[in-house]
Amino acid sequence: MDPLKIASTVNEHLKRLRLEKVCKRNEWTVMAAIVDDDYNVIAMGCGVKCVPECKLTYKRLSSSTVRLPLYKDTVRDMHAEVVCRRAFIRYLLLNRGQFSKKKKFHFYCTKAPCGACSMPDDESPDPLDINIELGEVMRGRCDYSNQISLRTKPGRADAPFAKSMSCSDKMALWNMIGWQGRYLHDHTVFMDSIVIDDAAAYHEKVSFGLFGRFAHEETDMEWSKPMVHCISSGLFPYKQNINRTVPMSISLVWLDSRDDSKRWEAIADGRRLGSAKPVHGVLKASSRSIISSSELSLLLPSNVQHKHENESQAYKARKDAVMEKFFKGWLRARNLYSTGAHDSEAVGAESCRGDEPDIA
Repeated sequence: MDPLKIASTVNEHLKRLRLEKVCKRNEWTVMAAIVDDDYNVIAMGCGVKCVPECKLTYKRLSSSTVRLPLYKDTVRDMHAEVVCRRAFIRYLLLNRGQFSKKKKFHFYCTKAPCGACSMPDDESPDPLDINIELGEVMRGRCDYSNQISLRTKPGRADAPFAKSMSCSDKMALWNMIGWQGRYLHDHTVFMDSIVIDDAAAYHEKVSFGLFGRFAHEETDMEWSKPMVHCISSGLFPYKQNINRTVPMSISLVWLDSRDDSKRWEAIADGRRLGSAKPVHGVLKASSRSIISSSELSLLLPSNVQHKHENESQAYKARKDAVMEKFFKGWLRARNLYSTGAHDSEAVGAESCRGDEPDIA
């Protein structure tokens, strides 16, 4: 696959979505897309925002004061890479059993993923030279000299804290357990190549962020290491520059679907743009995004759901093994949430959490 042709195809497709209608002249954003071997655009996402903990929808558990976020109903991480991957999962669910397992997919993004792939440093360090535990979690922009640890989304220093892991960490995880999510655990899907269309990105840095920092760990696990291409096509007109200084506040999602009403959607604060806000901790179904976990789970027939519950143990076991081996801080955070110790002020960066548990 030609990386420049992928860039051209994706950006030409973007013109049909009329992004200029929602992205103001002074706003910038990031776009990610997945294409197949025939250069067909399968899924696409735009976005740079992440819903902070203080803005999440909560529900009370019985009469206790313990509250848990409605992760299944909202899309907490609205970065382009995550939105695109969720759209890809929806595409796979809609086309379950209708495409060859030999089909190859390619990931494209207009900016290096936040986190380890885009750390401001001239060269990628040797993991063996860093005296730090791989699974340690750090706040997004803390200590750039440490390039091996897991990180949260960067965000502004004065912005509310968001407990989402960086896109570099999430993509590294997907390369180990598959991009298809737990709903399609019986059909593991990996990317054949990753194209980063960013003049500031370079191959060694991106490869280190996705694979290199894990390479020194002794393990018999095998994971996908797609070809990484760093290019600078100049085709995406919504990059951050002197004229575009404000991050676009909403995210966009598109996928190849026969249902025109659910091909394209705008998302704000984790729900459909312009939809009703939660009432008493309940988010109406009409307010949920088509890529929320709740909506994705509805695409599974009841008989398949039962089969999924019985056969997902192997997938869960592999994911748990990967999390324990490479993402210890991430796993520790998940346990904190399961015990209710999730108060954003009481728990620091070590409580960072990845994608919703039923989709990663």
